[in-house]
Amino acid sequence: MADTNGLSRREAAARRARWAAEKERLRRLGRLCDSRRALVTGGLAKLIADREWDRNIPPALPGQARGRWVGSPQGSWPEKLTVELPADLVTTT
Repeated sequence: MADTNGLSRREAAARRARWAAEKERLRRLGRLCDSRRALVTGGLAKLIADREWDRNIPPALPGQARGRWVGSPQGSWPEKLTVELPADLVTTT
């Protein structure tokens, strides 16, 4: 946590805000895994970039959107994991 001893309320709030922004940046890079959300978000952001899903893809042609999604597994897993992901992890247009 950011040290705020001896600071005014405004300076302390600004320091805490900078520290919160830095923690979020580190989580997005996958370098700070202090929660399940951070662990999944960091790994998912890397996977999206590795698969080049972080770019605009032209819309599918009629009849082209049949079958499984690209990269979808052939089976399923009995275990479930619920994680709230940041809304801006992927932008769509």
